[in-house]
Amino acid sequence: MQLDLLTTPRARRRREGVEQLHVLRVPLYDADEPGTQFKVVHEAVALAKEMARTSHLGHALSLVCTHFIAMMGGRSEAVRLLVPFEKLLGVRLIIVDRQSPTILYGMNTIQGLADAGDEPAGTRGDDALP
Repeated sequence: MQLDLLTTPRARRRREGVEQLHVLRVPLYDADEPGTQFKVVHEAVALAKEMARTSHLGHALSLVCTHFIAMMGGRSEAVRLLVPFEKLLGVRLIIVDRQSPTILYGMNTIQGLADAGDEPAGTRGDDALP
């Protein structure tokens, strides 16, 4: 598979630090039939843009890739990838194991809500695995 990752000299400042801008070039095959590489990628990105309410290709592609890794990497990988979902969607998540009363993710959010009472819990996420 040919995959060119080009790092541009531009960087932008964010609250978390400096963010390097990368350009990803991937050749995709297309034909007049459904299921070609180009059509599949295009449909997945379009759906991700709609779900995340974004027009940014990078955000949508990151969402698609995060979903794939979470689905293929098991529970611990899925939990680790929740932080980008929270940032992208602007929400706080709490994940509870269906088979036991164990909180897998979101304990910091629950504690923040308990400490704040009626006040908002803030924006700090659960960055570490349980």
